[in-house]
Amino acid sequence: MGYFGTKLLDRSIVTFHWQFNSDDVHNYQHQFIIRAGSPEIGQLTELRLLSFSGNKFSGSLPPEIGNLRRLEQIYIDSAGVSGAIPSTFANLQNLQTVWASDNEFTGRISDFIGNWSQLQTLRFKGNSFEGSIPPSFSRLTSMLELRISGLSNGTLDFIRDMKSLSVL
Repeated sequence: MGYFGTKLLDRSIVTFHWQFNSDDVHNYQHQFIIRAGSPEIGQLTELRLLSFSGNKFSGSLPPEIGNLRRLEQIYIDSAGVSGAIPSTFANLQNLQTVWASDNEFTGRISDFIGNWSQLQTLRFKGNSFEGSIPPSFSRLTSMLELRISGLSNGTLDFIRDMKSLSVL
């Protein structure tokens, strides 16, 4: 059984998915209040899906999201966030889907993303990243969809082992 609900962060809605092991638990919807950037978000350690797309946040992503080690899907497109992707996101080894387009992310795309071995969909369009796609992306062999814009990559050698890639 699963739990699907919403979180309210600084007057913006965040959707999340919580996996229960009990057959006695039914699907419920709840609303909680957690201030954006507060460490409480990192305590939702059973979270599988986190979405705060289409919001008007400002500032960087809370590094505590990196504590959500069971997270499989994160949707942060058009959320108004900026800055670098926190290094704590290297802990998110179960990610399968990352939508993070149309924000103000800056700096280089982190090399640790190449360690998200289960990643199937990555959308980083419409940001302010610099440099090129890290060579570590060649390890993303489960990738089905890769959408990145605004970078200067001299070659596409990193996609050689992405045999299942259908959208580039």
